[in-house]
Amino acid sequence: MLSICYGQTYETVSGQGKVTYLTADQVYCDIGTSQGIVVGDTLQIFRRTEVLGDLVISHSAKNSSVCTPLIPMENIQMGDRVQFEKRIEIITELPSETKIEEAPKEKKEKLNLKHSGNVSVRSTFQSLPGGVKDQTGIGTLQYGLTIPKYKSMKISIYGRSDMASKSFTLYQARASFGKKNKGTFLQLGRVFASELSGIGATDGLFLSRPFSKQISLGGLAGFQPDPKSYQLNLDIKKIGIFTKFKIPIKKLSGNIAFVGQYAGSEIDREFIYSKLSYSPLKQISIQAYQTVDLYRNVSLYNRKNAEATFTQLSMRFKINKNISFRSRFTSRQEIIYQQSQTLVPDSLFQAELKNGWYNSLKLRGNTWGTIQVGANIRKQSESDQFSSVLSLYYRTLSSKRGISLDWNSILIQNTLLTGIQNKFGFSMPFWKNGFFNAEYELYAFGFGQNWNEYFQHTLSGSLSKKMGKKFHAYASLDISLDTEFTRTFAYLGLSYRF
Repeated sequence: MLSICYGQTYETVSGQGKVTYLTADQVYCDIGTSQGIVVGDTLQIFRRTEVLGDLVISHSAKNSSVCTPLIPMENIQMGDRVQFEKRIEIITELPSETKIEEAPKEKKEKLNLKHSGNVSVRSTFQSLPGGVKDQTGIGTLQYGLTIPKYKSMKISIYGRSDMASKSFTLYQARASFGKKNKGTFLQLGRVFASELSGIGATDGLFLSRPFSKQISLGGLAGFQPDPKSYQLNLDIKKIGIFTKFKIPIKKLSGNIAFVGQYAGSEIDREFIYSKLSYSPLKQISIQAYQTVDLYRNVSLYNRKNAEATFTQLSMRFKINKNISFRSRFTSRQEIIYQQSQTLVPDSLFQAELKNGWYNSLKLRGNTWGTIQVGANIRKQSESDQFSSVLSLYYRTLSSKRGISLDWNSILIQNTLLTGIQNKFGFSMPFWKNGFFNAEYELYAFGFGQNWNEYFQHTLSGSLSKKMGKKFHAYASLDISLDTEFTRTFAYLGLSYRF
């Protein structure tokens, strides 16, 4: 009998980009399907040489994508670098040949397991102010397991070990069963839920189930991991329930959730989170978010029983495939944790972008790259004057040799200080299957109208090289210099991908 045979090979696809826009629970990046990504792919997010965590692509276009973060939104800033690498299966048709078909033999069905992930080891060196020096080794494990027979079952683990202290920190460890939009979906372990924005990481379980095409219900229960060590901590209990709805006729969707955090019998935090999304046309999308904190003790920090701690209205208008406009109004207050006293520090420049009215215009050219200009203005709480922030981002197209440049600049001015932050980035392929990234950052500010009282220069670079099919070698150097101190951070590493 004449039969057609097929061969199976694998090809590695990779790419990188930057974070260009943020909403309450979504991250926009300038990396799209033209670089090989699809919905469901995972991006790693970096700030200089530091790995911040992972993003999962929820929507994709030719040159952009929208992602759901697996880390707190407070840790992500516009201008952070994102990159991905994955193996895709290539099926090739082999020459036909004549075969005599035999009766199939009965075989016992095996439970095949499909593993993926990587193990890495790196040696780090730090030189801190005051002559303090530190050298240690860090090991990283990222592991994923799927069972082809049960494609809806996945196990994910991500952790790091400090070889000097012989400690291991588990950042992510969860098992997923089912699919979110199809039937019952269950996650166990350290889970994140965009439907319960603001709750952060939870050690427990997450369950959701659609009851129709228009509505689904879900909930979460567990404990707050220690914010410093990420170890399991049973002191703070968490519960959350939510409902998601969709009205396809009017293209309106959203969800509403209640979340409570408790320390024993005492309240740590209780809040209601709601989100609405409306897309009257393909070119227009509108999203509204609000978090209302609930206080049973009205004397606490002079707040009401129900007070909005976060409100955001975001609009995106796509004029054509190369021009888009975004507008975002944000108002937020400091969150009060009554027992755990959990705080997330903000950087000077990024904190200014988290309140006020922000507008940006993004232009993309087929020959010169992408440029985005933005401005944020807000009324200052301590005076009647306004604080203003101007931002500019430019990235060239990759040349034939794969070289690209980018520039990100932020200018801030308020009654307290004036400052400027400039980042210049460079990336290029390195030899065969290698990549090089470099970034120079100039950070300057002063009090009042003087912007040149304090300077800080940071130079960072990273180099990665694929060795064979499964090994990667990489190195990084990060040097910060100002008028008072010099800080140096460097590492060499090797990873094995399986």
